[in-house]
Amino acid sequence: MKVKGINPIEQHIEKIVLGLVLLALLAVLALQFLTQPNQVQAGTRAVPPQDVFVVLQRQAESIDSQIKDTAPALPPVQETDLVQRYDRAFEGAASGPVRLAAPLGRPLNIAAATGADIGSAGPSSDEVAVLRVPRTSKPMAGSQWGTLDPFALIEVPEYARFVPEAQPYDFPSVTIEATFSGTALREVLSPAEGAGVPRRFWQGTGIALLGFEAERQRRLPDGSWSDPEPITLPPGSARPTRAVTPEDGLPELTEVVSNANAAAPDVQRPLLPPIIAGPEWLPPSERVADARTQLSRADRIRRDLERAVAELERLESPGGARDPRQPADRERRPTVTRDPGAPTPANQRRIEQLRRQIEDYRNELRELGEPDPTQQTGVAGRSDDRPTIRPSAQAGQIALLEQETVQLWTHDLGIEPGATYRYRTRAVVNNPLFRKGPVLDQGDSDLQAASSQPFSRGAWSDWSEPVVVGAREYYFIAAADAEGALSSGRSTATVEVFRMYYGHYRKASLTLSPGDPVEGTLRVPENLYLMDTRVLEAREAAEALAGEGGSLPAGMTRSPSRLPVRLGAVLLDVAARPVPVTDELGRTITQTEVILRGPDGGIIVRIPRRDTASPSYTQANASANAPTRNILREPGVQPARSPSADLFRPRAEEP
Repeated sequence: MKVKGINPIEQHIEKIVLGLVLLALLAVLALQFLTQPNQVQAGTRAVPPQDVFVVLQRQAESIDSQIKDTAPALPPVQETDLVQRYDRAFEGAASGPVRLAAPLGRPLNIAAATGADIGSAGPSSDEVAVLRVPRTSKPMAGSQWGTLDPFALIEVPEYARFVPEAQPYDFPSVTIEATFSGTALREVLSPAEGAGVPRRFWQGTGIALLGFEAERQRRLPDGSWSDPEPITLPPGSARPTRAVTPEDGLPELTEVVSNANAAAPDVQRPLLPPIIAGPEWLPPSERVADARTQLSRADRIRRDLERAVAELERLESPGGARDPRQPADRERRPTVTRDPGAPTPANQRRIEQLRRQIEDYRNELRELGEPDPTQQTGVAGRSDDRPTIRPSAQAGQIALLEQETVQLWTHDLGIEPGATYRYRTRAVVNNPLFRKGPVLDQGDSDLQAASSQPFSRGAWSDWSEPVVVGAREYYFIAAADAEGALSSGRSTATVEVFRMYYGHYRKASLTLSPGDPVEGTLRVPENLYLMDTRVLEAREAAEALAGEGGSLPAGMTRSPSRLPVRLGAVLLDVAARPVPVTDELGRTITQTEVILRGPDGGIIVRIPRRDTASPSYTQANASANAPTRNILREPGVQPARSPSADLFRPRAEEP
């Protein structure tokens, strides 16, 4: 039967729907198996969902390997020439007037108000002059022998060139001392009349003493003097002038100036190399004062106390404080004060020793009822136990330009025993015109030449008085008998021989006849020891010297009790001169001469009166008779190098 009134779509709707569903199913199946419709973005890649964790794991492993890489490939660093940038900035600043971005108010005509001509763009040679550093005073020089602490060679092996190959390590030195006037330098910078160096050229850098240089001359056999030559400083000295070169810029010079002010005691008055035997070291000025005057016990204690407090201060704060004007870092190298770090074990032992000495000195002053010059009165009149340093020891804390007198000294180790020297000195400060060439008069060759040098040096001082360096061995004719009145008709001479051993001369007296060689043996005091630093610790040696260890530790042996002396001379004759001589008292005497053959075969004529009156005999005899000649100081406690030496290392030596 035929259905009427129903169209074909209505008749077959269920078939059409079923067909569409089947087509959709086929499309889904085709997308699933023939394409990859589901993708997840993992970094720069699109991956199926099931592969996401695999990709993430590989990325994590790659990052982990980069973190653990001990030598990663670094990106290239673009080098920056700070000097060129600085000069370019100066040129730009000098090329035109500086203008504000916006007005700050009604303008004021300063020129009209003051009547001054302020139209010039920069200083001229009439306003700025090359810095002329004042001269130092005429120096004083004093020589002495000492025995180098053997443990110092471990820290500073360079000391080996100044001492014998075997112990004791006796060496001579000369200390050169002078004074410098900071107020005179201030007057040169800002003179009442004429050209100087305006403050704007150095207010950012500051002014500091960067060196105390000395030259020496040696007296030749004919009495003339050799050509001047630089002295030989102890290794490990603080030397600011080595830390800046003309190729550097203002940042480097500013850093050195800051460090030099912070470490002024080490720069201006360095310590002598550490010695364990020999006379107490004194600056030449104090040595002369001691020779001329008799200090009381209280005065000596006060002097020793002040020196101990000053040394303690420099050991506890060798690097000084950071200069607040300096930034935290710079592009080329760090600009903060380079603190050498915590004290070395030797320095720490020295600090402890100084603290004990300071307390002993203070107790002695209390017993004598004398005031303590190193303590200051605090609140309500109570004494503050914190030591204070006398102004001369605090040069870095007092502005250089405010100091009327700055005490300076240095040490010369490159000398020959038995020679005579004289010295001259000069001061070195930073040059305030360094790198200021673009704002100086371009037509002034002196100013332009000065702008390329980081330092300004003063003129040389006058020469010091001659100073005699003691020989390692001596012999002197103390007396002579030409007629043999005291020796059964045979001529004799009394010869005193000296040999330096453990910081003092050891002495023996010989009675010689013609034909006898000048040789003998010297007696050595007890309690002198040789130390093998390869097996012996400094603490063990110190305890043994203090008598705390009983028997001697391994590596420590007693020195020999006798020393041979063979000077190579032979006594030839003793004769009385027929020409009478008048002595200091106006008496007429007959002068006796002693004729010897020297080690080189030459003839030597000695006169007893002249020998025993010579400065060399006085020096050697006083050393031989010193009451403390058999005392060894504690080894390993005095610093072997300047506490501030690392602040001024040349860039080539920096790690």
